[in-house]
Amino acid sequence: MSILALPVIATGGVLLWHFGYLPPTGQSLPSIDSPQAKDRIVVFAPHPDDETLGAGGYLLRAVAAGARVRIVLITNGEYGRTGIDHLPELPAERASGYKNFAVIRQQETLMALGALGVPQSAVIFLCYPNHLLERMIQPANWLPRHPVFDARLNTTRIPFTDAFSPGAPYCGAALLRDVETVLLREKPTVVITLHPNDIHPDHWATSAITQYAINELADEGYPFARNCRVYGYLIHRGLWPRPKQYFPRLPLAPPPSLAKLSDWRQLPLTHRQTRLLGEAIALFQSQGGATHPFMRSFIRANGLYALISDHTWPVAAVVPSCVLIRDPDADFRQGSRYPSADIQNVAFARKDQELIVTITTRKPATAGTRFFLSIISGGKSDTARGLTELQWQRGEASGRMMARGKLSSLPRQSLRSAVTGRTATLHARWPLVEEETTFFLLQAWSSENQRPADATAATVLRIAGN
Repeated sequence: MSILALPVIATGGVLLWHFGYLPPTGQSLPSIDSPQAKDRIVVFAPHPDDETLGAGGYLLRAVAAGARVRIVLITNGEYGRTGIDHLPELPAERASGYKNFAVIRQQETLMALGALGVPQSAVIFLCYPNHLLERMIQPANWLPRHPVFDARLNTTRIPFTDAFSPGAPYCGAALLRDVETVLLREKPTVVITLHPNDIHPDHWATSAITQYAINELADEGYPFARNCRVYGYLIHRGLWPRPKQYFPRLPLAPPPSLAKLSDWRQLPLTHRQTRLLGEAIALFQSQGGATHPFMRSFIRANGLYALISDHTWPVAAVVPSCVLIRDPDADFRQGSRYPSADIQNVAFARKDQELIVTITTRKPATAGTRFFLSIISGGKSDTARGLTELQWQRGEASGRMMARGKLSSLPRQSLRSAVTGRTATLHARWPLVEEETTFFLLQAWSSENQRPADATAATVLRIAGN
């Protein structure tokens, strides 16, 4: 090698590091605990292929170690890269086309997992609607009598006979029941789900419902739910992975914006394991697995996972304001377009019978900036579970709540708000959750002139003292 070539190589390495292709020197990630024969592992995926892209390397290692593995597909992914949208506008014909495509995607997942050593008997299809999980876990669609309507499949209930619960309504309560049933049956030592900062709505909703189910089962006294390790894998995050190309010898590094917001771990893969992972990904032909740059960008020298842990919020009657969620700048494409709605952090405070929520944005909010907050509470009984959705902008605040089986609007006099500069504050009458509640799942999002702008990670807050 010539001496003149050395500066070129060095410069190339610096550029790769700068653009997030390589981890910074001296900052290699710690390794994830390697799967053991005694482990019982459950992997949750929102769509067929996510389980292989995000956890394929881990599954290879788990199968080789003799661990018990179960894969749970939340939806069949019955949308994407199809010609179904060009069919005549006949609901029955369109629904049949989407159902056929769902079967294709199921078969691709079974083949890919088989290439990783996972038997078909270890794969569970829940068959909830693609691209609608976010709506299912909102107050309006939580109960079975208010299911989501899937216009593609022309139904409000699971139409697939191979589903875990055939005929179940498209609602949050049914999804939670299925997730908890699987967890109770498997009693996992390791749960692998989506990273809460994944920007795809189905993905962060999968992370949210998984976290909620584990915490609820822990409150009900199941030791496995208190002790299992929970990891999150990332699929969709703007320009990540970098580069979006086939580089099997490059490491998969966290997105720079999330590097310090999560406890990241890596699972080194051998050349043979990386090759087997690539062969499995290539089997997703409907998604262009063998040729699509995005799919091939997950064929790397390591798997990437974040340890998901809970946060604690005091139970005292007076709690000073504390930041509970930090959100990266411009992490959504719209965040760059609408900096007035780009959330930086969410803080909570309590003063006697009042909850005070403060959202800080990157630039001062405008008259068209609207803020939203979702609180899903859990506890030691079904009556303690409740869902609250709050929204406010300049001079206006409203909310609705699903509690004890009833959906109702919150009295306007129980809410007051203020939006000043980069700070949006909401005062709500406490309790929005039952006094016996031990945790709640919190997420904030925003819009600008009715266009979605930003969303934070769904985060579990355990209430200390309950």
